[in-house]
Amino acid sequence: MHGDIMKDFDYYIELIKSRISEHRFIHSVNVAKKARELAEFYCGDADKAEIAGILHDVTKETPFEEQLKIMSEGGIILDNVEKSSKKLWHPISGSVFVRDNLKIYDNDIINAVRFHTTGRAGMSLLEKIIFVADFTGDERNYNGVEIMSESPTEVWRKQ
Repeated sequence: MHGDIMKDFDYYIELIKSRISEHRFIHSVNVAKKARELAEFYCGDADKAEIAGILHDVTKETPFEEQLKIMSEGGIILDNVEKSSKKLWHPISGSVFVRDNLKIYDNDIINAVRFHTTGRAGMSLLEKIIFVADFTGDERNYNGVEIMSESPTEVWRKQ
């Protein structure tokens, strides 16, 4: 998949734009931008980070019934905690959507989408980047976000 990994990026942007609200689309663009920045700073794969960032919320606004169908058809069996936590379905259904509908078979991108909300032990660099980028996107406005979202380059320069 690498090499010309970015060849479908414009398609992914249009797809995301058609599947989610304008507010969520802006968030996804911000996450992709932040993910690229973080990947460049931490010597990760900036192209994969940008793709995972733009796609991370691909099923966020998909009706729960459709998300359940995507997961079921993708071979996902939810445990009892997952079944009762519908707000946490979109990373799972999103990872299946990315794999099965977009034919992205890069496990690191799939897992970055899958664990962008909950995290997990042993996360890859890309998974950590998407987790942090989602938490610190430019439109986020919770107390303390300005510290959390400061550019790593700027933090490093201050030291």
